[in-house]
Amino acid sequence: LTQAASQFSTMSEDWREYHDENQDTQLITPLLCIQVQDGQGDNLSETPLGDIVATLRQCDLGFELDGAIFHCFSQNQTHNIGGLDVPYIAPSTISGRDDARIILFKTAIATGWDCPRAEVLVSDRHSEDFTVICQLIGRMVRAPLHQRIEPPNDNLNAIHLYLPRFNQDDVNTAIGYLQGELGVDLTQTTNPVTYPRRPG
Repeated sequence: LTQAASQFSTMSEDWREYHDENQDTQLITPLLCIQVQDGQGDNLSETPLGDIVATLRQCDLGFELDGAIFHCFSQNQTHNIGGLDVPYIAPSTISGRDDARIILFKTAIATGWDCPRAEVLVSDRHSEDFTVICQLIGRMVRAPLHQRIEPPNDNLNAIHLYLPRFNQDDVNTAIGYLQGELGVDLTQTTNPVTYPRRPG
């Protein structure tokens, strides 16, 4: 998490410098995504959320956590995490909310979510499912300016994923597939069933 936060700060500064050099471009405010484990009972998550907030407090992020960190756990509910009130944010609104700099989530933004400024992700979840891994990485490979950045700023084309609990072979395969280097068969076979409309 500390490495991810440091990389996030670097990306934030790099985007500010790029904007200063290219005034005609939009200022990109990167997003740090933190994926946590599910909880049981009254426990919000098996991941120690208080430790996440404590770690982030110790990092030089360039902004205050209060008002910048949100979660996608449950609708319209604010959770006090590590002494900090962390409000809910709907995944569909994150892209347009520059005040949202850090997102805590479980699986809400892993599929069917588009936020090009999501540049750094750290996950505390386990995954052995190639499709899930591919979908999660696929959420992150979006160009914030919808174009490739040319040198000497081509470092802004990168995304940074910290996936210590993921199956490493499947991560490598997913990266190869997304880069078009591997012929991976993703065909799904289904048994279609026809449900005729009832006259009533």
